[in-house]
Amino acid sequence: MGHRFIFIKKGVEVIWKGRGEWWDLVREDPVLCAQCGGLCCQSHPGMYLDPIQFQEAWDLFSRPWEMEEVLLANSLALKICMGVPIPMPSYAPQGCVFWSPEGCSLPKPKRPLGCLALEPKIETIIEGEIRCSLPPELNYLQCFSRWKELYKERGIMEDVVALASLFHPYRFLGDQQRERV
Repeated sequence: MGHRFIFIKKGVEVIWKGRGEWWDLVREDPVLCAQCGGLCCQSHPGMYLDPIQFQEAWDLFSRPWEMEEVLLANSLALKICMGVPIPMPSYAPQGCVFWSPEGCSLPKPKRPLGCLALEPKIETIIEGEIRCSLPPELNYLQCFSRWKELYKERGIMEDVVALASLFHPYRFLGDQQRERV
């Protein structure tokens, strides 16, 4: 079953129905990102805002899958946003569990849409503070609704909400580190 997901992009309606169209939101600038050194990654991990992108990233279309299995195998967590669990990388002492001084250890197709869609800004490098932003056509409410729809279609909403307490984003941090986040 194809999903319909509506974004408004520069006055033009973009309908998401099918795989791969989330790539239209990718805003990567490798030069700026390399100069920045991953301030966003050191601050907080991005979220898998689109369930189709999440399933593509972890090759879940080709087989039956369980959320717990995917989270355990890939150092992922669930963040509750407006009552809906959204997958994301876990926090580690350095920020995102996949960040290192060499950059993101995830290949680009596995990176969360919340990371890939960030619009790099030169002000981040100049000021040393994160000035990057997500594109205005990315609507969080629609993203959360889409995840909720997937969970309800699969009949797993309550199970995934329960998993969120076990797979919270800060589970790899000690108490002192959690206080700083």
